[in-house]
Amino acid sequence: MGTSFGGVLAVFPALTDGTVGQKFSGTNYAMMFFGYAIGVAVFGILIGIYLFARGISRKQVTKA
Repeated sequence: MGTSFGGVLAVFPALTDGTVGQKFSGTNYAMMFFGYAIGVAVFGILIGIYLFARGISRKQVTKA
């Protein structure tokens, strides 16, 4: 998970420039990063609700 998180964030500037151009690079990158942050927050809450509804505790999730 951590490797994926760092890898995606490292590619975002180049992906943004290559997709929409460099004219408004900073603004476009900020909007793309903001969308990523909203997705992390929303899915984090949804996963928490799902696990709570199933009665899965934090100890069960973090157990290797």
